[in-house]
Amino acid sequence: NPANRMHGVAQHALPVLRHLVPATKGIASDIAKPLSTELGYDRVPLHAAHSLRAFFRLADRDLPQVTQPLLLMRSPQDHVVPPADSARILGRVSSTDVTEVLLEQSYHVATLDHDAVRIFAESVAFIGRLAPGSVGEPEPGLGKEGTTTGG
Repeated sequence: NPANRMHGVAQHALPVLRHLVPATKGIASDIAKPLSTELGYDRVPLHAAHSLRAFFRLADRDLPQVTQPLLLMRSPQDHVVPPADSARILGRVSSTDVTEVLLEQSYHVATLDHDAVRIFAESVAFIGRLAPGSVGEPEPGLGKEGTTTGG
């Protein structure tokens, strides 16, 4: 669930507001899975939020320079980051090998949600496709513990 920009009216006031208000309510635990919680800050310092806003602008500017294979996973029911952020990333990168995975059973913190196992499996499959032998099975000629076998 990649974020690409800040949204809402408050983001426009952030450059001034950060000098008047030290912090705002934090965001944590946007998780569909019952009894799962994310450890997060209860407050977000507005100077830090302003810094993040500046970083988003730099990262967005450089997206067309991304040519590497891309795996983007997102939850359609994310209550923190809107789908427009993923769409913008996918639309601005120059990668020709792009895989988008929808995490239908999860909210924003998908690694702690119902799709956690899928996230790890998709990641291993993606890396394995790009670098065969790098994940899962040992290199040919090596045993399960990474020791040389026979010959």
